[in-house]
Amino acid sequence: MTTIFISYSRKNEESINKLATDLEALGHSIWYDQSLDGGQNWWNKILQEIRNRDLFIFALSPDSSESDACRAEYKYAVSLNKSILPVKITEKVPVDAFPTSLSEIQFINYSESSYDSLLRLSRAIQLLPEPNSLPNPLPPEPQVPTSYLAKISARINTSYALNADDQKILFLELKEELENPDKIENNDAINFLHKFKNRPDTLYSIAKEIDELINKNNKKNLLNIRNKLLFIILPILILSIIVLKSILESGTPIVPAGAGAGVAGTGVAGTGVAGTGVAGTGVAAAVQFAEIISCNDDCIDLEPKDLVKIDCNLYADKCLEEAEKLYKFSAIYYDADFNR
Repeated sequence: MTTIFISYSRKNEESINKLATDLEALGHSIWYDQSLDGGQNWWNKILQEIRNRDLFIFALSPDSSESDACRAEYKYAVSLNKSILPVKITEKVPVDAFPTSLSEIQFINYSESSYDSLLRLSRAIQLLPEPNSLPNPLPPEPQVPTSYLAKISARINTSYALNADDQKILFLELKEELENPDKIENNDAINFLHKFKNRPDTLYSIAKEIDELINKNNKKNLLNIRNKLLFIILPILILSIIVLKSILESGTPIVPAGAGAGVAGTGVAGTGVAGTGVAGTGVAAAVQFAEIISCNDDCIDLEPKDLVKIDCNLYADKCLEEAEKLYKFSAIYYDADFNR
């Protein structure tokens, strides 16, 4: 088992959750920051986990390339002589934006979570050298990164009282980020709003606005989910209606469930629609046919009294004429209005 620290941007949290789950399934112990606390204590915990882990995975993405925290974590891991494994979690990665020393290490492409990519990642971990001992003395610790996320967290978690103006400004900043995400993700903004509301000094008017904003966001998310479902379901529904309309217009009889033999005569072959059994154009579904042939097939040996299912886009009379001419016996065709 390898103990692993994952450095990533919170904007890629969904991809990292999947990566961590896959690595844990391989038997490894994973740690990555999932808190929104910020501040010195938060940063001390991160540095401690980097020191305690065998492997440092740098999750590469456009967002992590711009993260001050990711850069500081990477530099600290290098100073501790940790094994470094860069893993691409997005297809497009601005390699030039990362430290030069990182580009000298072979990347593992995990932008598409698959069996093959997991196998490559597992092999890369297995081939890593034994972890090095920590240097003595330890290198200097990097300063707490001053990211926007950390600043917002520090303002919300401060032990000092926030006056009315401070609270109004903080609320408006979080509202702007929730409605037009730029610096933090939607889920992070919601979590910050909940923490803000639960502060003992938060004004009632601010707490009420927070509730209204969260409820509005929840309704928006439900609407987005509904629209995505409609985008998936609507084309299927339209296609089903078109197929059903085509069947009805062709005069195809719909027989009881289990009696259908598929759809034929209109260029569509199958085993029945939705288990209801749709008989082919004019062909009785209950008849067991010796062969399924086309008017253009070569001659085949059939007994004179064998029934033949005609699969032809021509009219019924033409199909029968062709069958009789090709096979030199009377092909029997069943139809509600025409029986021969």
